[in-house]
Parts: sequence; structure tokens; C-alpha cells
Amino acid sequence: MKKPGDVKTIHRFQPFSERIQSISVDVSRKIEKRTEVPEDEETFFAEGLLKWRDLDQTAHFTKFYQSVEGCADTFAQLVYNEKKVVESLVEHLGVKDSMALEALLDLVVHLARDLQKDFYPHFKRFFTAIAVILNRSHKSWETLEQTFSCLSHLFKILWRKMLQDIKQVVALYRPFLSDSCRDYIRRFAGESLSYLMRKVKDRKGLFSIVFSLLEKYPDLVPGVGNLIFEMVKGAKGHFHSCTHETLGHLLRTVSEKGISSLPWHALQVSFNLMAEHVDQTNATALWTVLQEEMKALLTAAPISYDKLECLVTLLFHLIEFKGGCLLPRLSTDWCKDTVLPLLETIGEQATSEQFVSIVLGSFSSLLLCGKTTIEVSTISRCLSLVYRSECVRNLSCIFRFTEAIFSYGQFEKGVLHKLMDFCDDCLCESQYGENVVDNQSEVANVVDNQSEVLAVLSKLVADRRPERRGGQYKPQDVYRLKSKGAEITKFLHKILSQRELSYECLQLTWSALHLLPHSTNLVDAKDMLNDLFCHLYTTLLEDKLSSSQVGLVASQSLQCCLWAELCPDIISVTDLLKKYPSCPQVLRLCSLYLTYLKSSSTDREHMFALQKFEELYPLVKSNISSHKSQVRLLTFQLLSLFDVGERGVKTDAELESDQDERLGIFELCLQAEEKEATLTNYREKLRVLRELHYDLIMPRLPSDGTLNDVPLLYLSAVLYVNFSMLWPEVLTLMESHGNSLTQETLWTCYDGILTTAAHNCTVVTEPPSEDTECEEPSPLLEIYHQVESYHTNDSDRADFHNQRLLLWRALQNFSHSFEQHSAIFVGLFFQFLNDEYYISAFYDAPTEDIRRFQQTESMETDEAGESLADGKEKRTEGDQVQEQRKKRTKVIHETLITKLTLFSKFQHPMRISQEPRLTKLYNDLLLHRDMTIQQVALKCLMTYKKKHLTQYHENLERLLNENTFRAELTLFSIDAATSVVKAVDRPTVMPVLMRILYDCPLSDYSVDCVPCTDGIAKAL
Repeated sequence: MKKPGDVKTIHRFQPFSERIQSISVDVSRKIEKRTEVPEDEETFFAEGLLKWRDLDQTAHFTKFYQSVEGCADTFAQLVYNEKKVVESLVEHLGVKDSMALEALLDLVVHLARDLQKDFYPHFKRFFTAIAVILNRSHKSWETLEQTFSCLSHLFKILWRKMLQDIKQVVALYRPFLSDSCRDYIRRFAGESLSYLMRKVKDRKGLFSIVFSLLEKYPDLVPGVGNLIFEMVKGAKGHFHSCTHETLGHLLRTVSEKGISSLPWHALQVSFNLMAEHVDQTNATALWTVLQEEMKALLTAAPISYDKLECLVTLLFHLIEFKGGCLLPRLSTDWCKDTVLPLLETIGEQATSEQFVSIVLGSFSSLLLCGKTTIEVSTISRCLSLVYRSECVRNLSCIFRFTEAIFSYGQFEKGVLHKLMDFCDDCLCESQYGENVVDNQSEVANVVDNQSEVLAVLSKLVADRRPERRGGQYKPQDVYRLKSKGAEITKFLHKILSQRELSYECLQLTWSALHLLPHSTNLVDAKDMLNDLFCHLYTTLLEDKLSSSQVGLVASQSLQCCLWAELCPDIISVTDLLKKYPSCPQVLRLCSLYLTYLKSSSTDREHMFALQKFEELYPLVKSNISSHKSQVRLLTFQLLSLFDVGERGVKTDAELESDQDERLGIFELCLQAEEKEATLTNYREKLRVLRELHYDLIMPRLPSDGTLNDVPLLYLSAVLYVNFSMLWPEVLTLMESHGNSLTQETLWTCYDGILTTAAHNCTVVTEPPSEDTECEEPSPLLEIYHQVESYHTNDSDRADFHNQRLLLWRALQNFSHSFEQHSAIFVGLFFQFLNDEYYISAFYDAPTEDIRRFQQTESMETDEAGESLADGKEKRTEGDQVQEQRKKRTKVIHETLITKLTLFSKFQHPMRISQEPRLTKLYNDLLLHRDMTIQQVALKCLMTYKKKHLTQYHENLERLLNENTFRAELTLFSIDAATSVVKAVDRPTVMPVLMRILYDCPLSDYSVDCVPCTDGIAKAL
């Protein structure tokens, strides 16, 4: 039984990074004061020599001891033999992998303590030797600690002499401060050298030496930044007492050099390290120094905005650091003294755009950080300075600031009215009127300003009233944009009155339509909206511009018309869907129009009659199995408006009498499509999909069978969803339809599905090309593309190869009638071999394209001629392409096995289309190097049920099993006594056997599983 005091110490492994972090070589706190002083005739070096003679019995130290024995017993002897001792120390420090390194470094310190200032002439030689040790032993944390501790002790002893030669000392430390050195070496170098730099009284001269060295060697930026940090670093999250003076000199020196200089980058590194070191309580020194320096610059007669920009950038980084964790809790006075004077300067002519952006970024961070308290009056005064008319020249910066504070809690109360008045000033005709018409550059500037005003207001409305996915009509939800004047409303009416339709005009028109319901009463703009929509509708049918872009603006215009209780009579849903059956924007427009008619009390019931449904359904039927989720969603929204039941479209009396009515087929599909496939709600999606089982859905379909294939079409589209937990259930649901549908309906539907899947796998879809006419992206173009992408692009990643693989796997569950329609599937199979499999696995192809090697060589030559700067990026892209190619090759390989497995279930293979070609393929695949494909090919041959071959089926299968290969091979012997093959069956069995054995030496299996070539040859 253990006693209570018996506690076993548990030693935990400490990795190299943790050991390095635990090392501290700060000379001011590391070195212990020694009170014992040797007698007059003794030396520290002699004492150390005697100590290490007992502690270190290595051959390296013994050799050194013998070389200096009797040379330093007394101080007089040490002085007389100074040169010999120094030479011996330097020589033995240069021994590679010396085991006496700790003792030698300690003796160097003892020698320096004895010689004092007389040691300094030898300092450079010892420093060079120590530098060599560091380069050799940078992965040994014990050696690093010993070497830097030695340097720290030398600094402690020789600091007075070193101060007189500080330039040379800093130059000696240059290799340890370079970017090529490891981080921990730079840290140790900064800790040891900073002790000496704190004692330099001439800080200006010191920093001029450091920065001149930095200008000569740009790779010293991180090292110099760390050196400055170590100079002001204190213990336990505090700053050193010299921080205020040191940072003051630094800020004045660096601000004179400019924000693009190397010293400024080094200072930025040091400020980042300071922010990591201190907390909110001890960060006062940083704020005080920055505030004093900025105040001095702001009170100077000509304000130097270049110098001020440097300080403001550092201020911005400190405010942004970890969400404002270094800001003082009560920042009202600090905000008045620092932020307000800076905001007063942003309207000046001399301020640059970068300076204004940094100032506004600092203010936005103050508003959003939530870790400081500022009075409401101070915030209001600051916002008034931002949104004053003099700041129009900095419109882009102000609007970026506005977008940043959209999430500010008091935005509607304190910011919105100031923003709207500022936008009125930007659009005021008195400000941009006849005075600037003659100046083309200013006219272009005015147009850009107007575009930016529309962009920021559109982003605000999109943030507060997000766009709804889909095309169902919803009542208006207004976000009121009020201003003192009416310039915004006038400008919107001016844009919507124009009839010019270009790419730029479509952006402006969409933005105006997006803002109009929130800035004015739509009833007053009925005529203008009706004329605009008619013009857009005509343009859409005439196909003058992109259908997606015109359709987006047209659907936005229709929505405004419907909100104004105006339903255009010009719309013909049939004409639109005939021209653009799968365009998401056109589908959205038609869905908006029909849902409005369905919900309103109008006399347009004929729009939802059976005849209308029969007219529209063939146009959009292909969308049910589309790989785009948005197209499927909009199509189901459109079709679900028609009440399709057992007898077609139900009358109102039938709908009222059916109290226990269940959802129709399109409503069910719509409900399933609206639910995203995620880990949280995929079970709910599965619950809805189970309603599409054949036994459950057939009672809800028309009795004439026109919609019997809709569930199967939609289930095939669900396989596009990249969520594997849905696939088994969907395959089960497809099996229910495959075993119950009529042959004509099933194979007509499945033929189209498989043909489309094969086409999608072979067609390479290129990414949409960017508009080259647009010179540079504008804020309005950005929000326009976001909305267009939201309503057009598919959020799911459609995997065409995987979807086709799952479709062929589903066929295995209802392959009973497969042989009667084999012409369809055999043709697709050989098309797959030629277009995909033989390209990905060219070693199995019957022919080979030798031009492929020429193309590879030319590509390698082109890549060799490109610049080395792009090498890393191209390697990354090449790795991604290679990885995608491997994944696709794997899926193609699985698809081949799945299709062959399906063919192995034939009951009458002689009746299959292209039977001779299939038989030849089966025999060729017996030569394949993949044992799985060999096994499936053998099963396909066994479907012919040849009596001379079927009786050896189990033997051949065991031959294709790597665990039973050796034992089974011996049974296929030519000896009649031991062989299992009869003489009559040999002509049929031997060709199959030889094909199987032929590929064994070429296969990728291990040597333990596959016999050697000699054994196979002997068996043959």
C-alpha cells in the first residue's frame, strides 16, 4: 500500500518548440550577481578550469585542459599567457560536434571577467566562433541557450567598452537578425543586444546606425522589429522605463522617412509584438506616445500628412488588434483628443485617399468593437464630420466606411439620416450642374459618384431587406430611405425614364428599381414602371442582350409593378418559356407573374386551366431533372400553381369538397427542393422524399399517366446533390418506380436520363468569361453581380460522374426487363469506353494517340521558359488539377465495374445488341491488371452458360482470389491424374485461363499475394 507522501513524479515530453519558448537570455534578469571574489593571486578562469576538470571528463575538454594547464593559475600568468589561452579557446570552440561546448563557453565568460576591458580586442574573434556554433547547432535548444547566455554575460561585462564601439557590435549581430535565421534565433539575439542598446544615451544616433544598416540589408526588417520590441519590453506584460523616450525618438525618425520605407515596416513589426505582449491595463504607454506625436503634428503650422499617415496607420492597427482589446474602457476623452482632430482633416485637399481610409477605418473599429464606451454626443459629432459636404471628394472612402458600420447597433438612429442627406448633396444638381459639363474628367467623376451612391444604398437595402430565393410573389416590405431633399427620388426617376439598354445601363436600372420602393410611393410611378417593363419584355423576346441580365432587371421591374398593384397585360408565359425554358431569371419572372395572379382576386382563372398546363409542361419538363438546383426550384414553383390531381386540374368545387387533400406531386417536389441537404435537416428532406415512393405518390397523379415519370425524373436529379446520406434512400425510391412503372414509361424516361448524364460527363463546362469591356470593377457592378449570382448560379456542386455512377447502380435493382432495351444501354456503354475510359486508362485502350506525347513535350518546354516567380503558383494549380484527375479516374473505374456488373445479370446474352463486340470485350478485360475487373468480366462470360466452362466457374473465381491463387493454380495441371480440367473441356477453358494468368506478373498486387513469373510460366 502506497503512503500518502509517496508521489511519483510524472515527466511529460516537452517538444522542441516548447523548450525554445521557455528559454530566456535577457541579461538584465538572467545573470546572477556573484559575491565571491578570488584572492589576488587567483583568477576566475582558474577556478572554472578546476571545476570543469571534475565535471567534464570528455576527450575534447581533456585535450583543451592539457593545452592551458599551468597557464592561468595566477593573474600574472593569465596576463602573460593571454594570447595562448585565447588561441586555445578559439581553436577548441571551432571543433565540430564538440562535447565540451558548455565548459568552453563558461570559461570564455570567466576569461572576460578576469581581463575586463583587455578582453574586448578578442571579442570579435569569439563572437565569430560563437556564430559558427549557432549555425551548426540551431536545432539543439541546450546549445542555443548556452551560446546566447555566454553572449549576454559578455555584454554584461564589456558593455562600457561596447558602447564606444556600438556600430561594430550592431554590424556583428547582423547575421542573427536576418530573415534567413529562424525566429527563435532572432528572438535570442534581440534579447541579448537590447540590453546594450538600452544603455545608449544618444538614441537618435543609435537608430540612425540601425536604420542605415537596414537600408543596406532589407532582409533585416523582422530582426530589427524584434530588436526594438526587446528594447522596450518589460517583465510580466509591462513596458520598460525607457519606453516613452525610445518610442518618441522612433516615431519621429520613422515618420520622416515615410510609410513605404523599410524602417516603417520594422516599426510595424515591433508594434505588433508590443500589442501581443501587453494587456489593456499596461497599454497606456502606447496610446500616450501616439497621441502626443499626433498632437504635435496636428498643431504644427503646415500639417505634414505623410508623417501623420504613418502614425495613423499604427493607431489603426492597435485599435483593430483582437477586436479592440487594448482600447481603454472609457474612451470619450481619448476620442475627443485623437479621433476628432483627425476627422477634421479628411476634407482637406492635401489628404490622400489612403490617409482618409485609415482614419475612417479607425473610427469604424471604435464604433464596432464593443469593448469601449464613448458618449453619444461625441459619436454624433464625429459622424457629422464624416458626412459633411466638404468630404464629397473622398466619396469612395466614406461609402466603404458606411458599409463597414452596417452592423452598428445605432445605425438607423444615428447614421441613416446623415447618410441620406450626404447622398442628397452628392446628387444635387446645383453641385454637379452646368459648371462642370465642359470638363470631361469632372463629368466622368460625377457619373462615378452617382454610381457609388446607388451602390451603397443598394447594399444597405440588400442587407436590411435580403433578396428572397425563388420566384414566389411576396408583399412589399419597405425600408424607408428618408432625406431632407428629394434628389434621390428625382435621380431614380431620371434613370428609369431612359430607354437605352447597355450593360452599364442595366446595372443602373436594376439599382434604381431596387431602391424605388424604399424611397417613394410606387403608386405614383405606375405609368413609368409599366413603360419600362414593356420595353424590357420586348428586348427580352428579341434577344438583343444577355437573357440572364435582361431577365434580372425585368423581374425586378415586374416586382415593382406588382407592388404598385399594376399587372402588365403584355406578358405571355408561353412565349417566354418557348424561348428560354431553362433560364433562371425568366423562370423567376414567370413565377412572379403567375403567383401574383393566383393570390389576387382577378378574373384570370383561365391562366391555370388544364389546357394552359398542358401547354407549359412540355416546355419545362426537362428542368425537373436539371443539375441546377435553382432551375428545379423555380420550375416546381411554377408547376405547383396548377392543381393537378387524379382527373387533371381540379375545379373549385372539387377542391372545397376535398377536406383531407394531400400535397400534389409538384408541391411535394417543391417542398423537398426547398430543404437544403445538411447534417441538421437532411432527415427532414428524406421524410419528404419518402412521399415520392411509387405506392404513395401514384394515387396523387393523373389517371392518364402523363405525369407518371415526374417522380423518377426528380429523384435522378436529387443524385446531383453532393450529400452521400441521401443516396441510398433515393436509390430505394427509384427501385420502387423501376419495378412498377410500365415498360414504355420506364425506359423512355431512363433513356433520356442516362443520355443526359453521359453528355454532361463528356462536355467540358468552361467558367463564364469576365466582361473585358469593363475597365475596372465598380461598387455597383459588385452588388449587381452578387444579386445576379444569387438568383442564377447553383449553390450545389454538381458531380456529373458520380450521378451517372449512381444511376447505373440503380439499374441493378430493376434489371429484369433490361435485356429488351439493351440497344440503348450497350450503345452508351461503348460510348463511355471510347470517350472516357480509354482516355483515362490509355494502357487499356486498343489504340493509342502518339500526339499526346508531343503535346506533353511542348507543354514542358513552355513551362520551362516561364519565369521562376510564377513557379510556385503553377505547381499549386498543377497539383489541384492532378488531384481532380485522380478522383475522376477513380469514379470512371467504378463506373466501368458497375456497368459490367449490370451486364453480368443478363439471362439471354445472345439476344443482346452488339453481342459479338461485347464478347470480345469480355475476353479482353480478362487481361486487365485489376483483379476486380477480371472477376466481373468472368461473370459476364458465365452468362453464356457454356457447358464446357460453367463447371469450372468456382475454380476460376478462386484463381482470381489472391488468397487462394497458389493452391488453385496447381489444379490446372496437364497431368490427367491431378488436373481438374477434362480433356474435352480444355479447348474452351485454356483460353480463359491463359488470359487470367497473363496479367498476373503485370498487376499491382504485392509479391506475397501474386506468384512469381517463373511459377506462372511453368504452370502454362
